[in-house]
Amino acid sequence: MTKYKAFILDDVFDSHDREERILAEADAEIVVLREYIPDDQLIAACRDADAVLLNRPFSISRALIQGLPRLKIISLYGIGLDGVDIPAATERKVAISNLPGFCAEDVSEQAIMLLLAASRKLVAQNNGVKSRDPGWATAPFQPIYRLTGKTLGLVGIGSIGNAMARKAQGLGMTVIAYDPYIPPALAAEIGVELVGLEDLFRRADHVSLHVGVTPETTGMINASLFKLMKPTSTLVNTSRGKIVNQDDLVTALTEGWIGAAGLDVVREDPPSEETHKTLLSLPNVTITPHTAWYTEESIQVLQTDCARNAARVLQGKRPMTTVNKEIYD
Repeated sequence: MTKYKAFILDDVFDSHDREERILAEADAEIVVLREYIPDDQLIAACRDADAVLLNRPFSISRALIQGLPRLKIISLYGIGLDGVDIPAATERKVAISNLPGFCAEDVSEQAIMLLLAASRKLVAQNNGVKSRDPGWATAPFQPIYRLTGKTLGLVGIGSIGNAMARKAQGLGMTVIAYDPYIPPALAAEIGVELVGLEDLFRRADHVSLHVGVTPETTGMINASLFKLMKPTSTLVNTSRGKIVNQDDLVTALTEGWIGAAGLDVVREDPPSEETHKTLLSLPNVTITPHTAWYTEESIQVLQTDCARNAARVLQGKRPMTTVNKEIYD
């Protein structure tokens, strides 16, 4: 009989062989719950959990944390922390671990793809050729501008923003960034100029967002910033939909304040009917279904390292990354 139980709350992965192998080394068996259920039922189902490995659409509330007396670690499949009540976990001295940087190359690749696709009107051209309306023609898609020689503004230059900067520079773009937590010297090392947020939106030919959801960042990209952008600019968002005021984005796109948007995320995940009718119906919006994180390589890292974080705590060690480090003070 195993000493510990690790509950995997997940509706994404077909197999959890990696987690089972790694957690077995920590004398833990895994229990997989794929169906989303309310908190009261989840508490009953996970009552003897020593570890929880968390994936969407599940979340960990204060009630759930308080209802799991043996819980030691919440290990997240990914970067975002918006699904966990961090203060409640910290009060209980439950470690929270995430995986910053696990998909930096993958997300930055998709951000570059969305920038190229939106700015060069890829979807409209593709559909036009296939439907033969307008067919094999250039004029209906004019104007299109090259990216080489243009300025890309990055909001956030953590691991993903850093990778994005490198790729954009490879395309011949100048990169500026807003990130109040990065020293100018560190930005200079990667050839990026740090600027103020309004200055970035005023100077950039295109803007790409790479910050997480916090009270500070929720809705921070709004009409006042869109009005500073160039009418030929593209907004790319592969981070979280909630950092953008979506109503203001719709206005910016329909009123011509900006030229296009390339999005991997929207306000709700998945999009509501209202979002489909307003934002996603616009011809200058290119959308992917929150897949920027995904490649076969990133999944291997994701499942392996999420399980390792949980296993380390059950073995009396610290996880590789700890969000609430103060529990170890």
